[in-house]
Amino acid sequence: MKLSLWLVPPGGDGDEEGGASESASETNSVFARTQKVIDDLSAQRNGSGFTPHVTLVGGIKVGSEPEALALAERLRNGLSGFGPVDCSFGNLVLSAPDCWNQALVLELVPPSEAFLRLCRASRKLLGMEQTTNGEESCLTFPPPLGVPHMSLYYGDSPPPPSDEYRSRVFGSSSNHEQSFRAHRVMLWKTDPSSAEGVPEWEPLADISLL
Repeated sequence: MKLSLWLVPPGGDGDEEGGASESASETNSVFARTQKVIDDLSAQRNGSGFTPHVTLVGGIKVGSEPEALALAERLRNGLSGFGPVDCSFGNLVLSAPDCWNQALVLELVPPSEAFLRLCRASRKLLGMEQTTNGEESCLTFPPPLGVPHMSLYYGDSPPPPSDEYRSRVFGSSSNHEQSFRAHRVMLWKTDPSSAEGVPEWEPLADISLL
């Protein structure tokens, strides 16, 4: 069984808001706006719908559901009190048309120190640290794009990259901040690992970082 650990934008069910400055309504949250883009593109291009997220760790392998639930509890205990994680995104919408799960994305630019610390802490809890000659190496992210990102479309034949999608998520004003502060991660069963398999994916744990 394959699992993935996702950082979830603010505004989804179960999210814990961090103060008055982040009190956007559920229907106008980053989560809701991103979900609308995902759902619209999926319907228009026969893609696979999914929950908005930035992947922290993918390709986690476990032998059974009890093992997966034990892993979820380890993450819940280990990440409790980690604190909020800032995510900022660049102006470009990136595309890897030959890779179904990186077909259309927004890139984190640059990844915040909190995001990188969360990646390292999560991988350590999962026993998936990246090391070189016994020492911690620079974090790497899956090819072909090789960057931390938030996907907008899963499937073949993605739409051409367009600033429209970034604007729909973050607003059209050039002064509008293209960022969010996340407070939760989710562990998902992401098996089968294919565009056709996405409808079978299931959430296993919803974990607060506060």
